Amino acid sequence: MIDFSWKSKFFLEHAASLIKIDRPRWFDSELEAIVLLESTLRNMLPPVMVGQTWPEMSSDDAMSTIAFYSLGQAYLLGRSAWEKQRAIGSEGGGPPVNAKERRKYYSTLPGCGSVVTAELPQGVDVPADTAFVMDLSMMRKYKLRPDFALYGSCAFFGADKKLLAIYNCESEKLVLPPADAGSTDIEWENAKFGMRVAMISLATLREHLMYCHWIVSNRVHISSRSELGADHPVRRLLKLLTFRSGSINYTSTVTLMQEDMLLHRASPFTKTSVLDAFEDAAATWRYETFPETVEAKELPDGV
Repeated sequence: MIDFSWKSKFFLEHAASLIKIDRPRWFDSELEAIVLLESTLRNMLPPVMVGQTWPEMSSDDAMSTIAFYSLGQAYLLGRSAWEKQRAIGSEGGGPPVNAKERRKYYSTLPGCGSVVTAELPQGVDVPADTAFVMDLSMMRKYKLRPDFALYGSCAFFGADKKLLAIYNCESEKLVLPPADAGSTDIEWENAKFGMRVAMISLATLREHLMYCHWIVSNRVHISSRSELGADHPVRRLLKLLTFRSGSINYTSTVTLMQEDMLLHRASPFTKTSVLDAFEDAAATWRYETFPETVEAKELPDGV
């Protein structure tokens, strides 16, 4: 077990007892936000890489870039793969409400991660020109604290990678972009914002914490130490790749996984739903190669 410093122990003992305030506080201007960032947070952030910054992340084009060339790649499916998985789920009535039964259900489905959790409600009219789908509607099942909009969205893209529509689980509506490309539609902008929020939240909880840290990193770290001698060449190689993994992974279970700690506070989950989300994430994990994962998505060549 890790022996935390007295400063860390003090923080951990008192962080959970702090009052959660979900009421938003807005900056008076964009300049005020920039001043706060530069004066208090800039030294904590990684250096900006010239030529790799995002000028904006809210336009339709930016949403397509996120889906095909950024974080959204983890969730992007070819339409055929998405329809197959959705049909499998609908045949059994979808994921059970009971958390324990739901995890058993997930563990029996073919595929991994985003392929397993294609859960757009039946009856939604899918745009005819849809070629790709990014379905995060599985997040709608988790209860959130008061005043937060429901998690969950499903984005549809054409063969040209253009964003066609977004199903918003909060409004239970398929939202279309405005007919006038130069106009601003509040409902459309809100649907895109909800899609980005669902994506970063699920990626943090499932792909990052559960898959990368607590399953892959943790098991490689433990197995290399318990099954291989100290001088074994494979263990010596893995040491370079797993250095301090045990420390980081254990610390994250204390600071991020538990109730009233950092992830719970930084997200709208309730005390029970954040733990349910972690359990569901573990149940969707599959041991498979990267080529197998890509093949299951049924994406055309060049995507």
